[in-house]
Amino acid sequence: MRIANNTGFGLGGIVFSTDVDAAFEVAARMDTGSIGLNFFASNHAAPFAGRHDSGLGVEFGLEGLHVYLKPQSVHRRIRP
Repeated sequence: MRIANNTGFGLGGIVFSTDVDAAFEVAARMDTGSIGLNFFASNHAAPFAGRHDSGLGVEFGLEGLHVYLKPQSVHRRIRP
């Protein structure tokens, strides 16, 4: 884990294990944007982002959409 997390990169990782619970525990400790358990694939409904010097921000999912939005509140007084 120390070697995996001590790199300047962190776009994605893969955990291989026959023990699903152990694989989830290892995945939770990895400092990467995406993690595959026994395989790797992307899902456009889920956010995709790297850590450290990997990636260009967040893509996909609602989190990726927020990058393109700029909230604005408009207030108007309505007089009777």
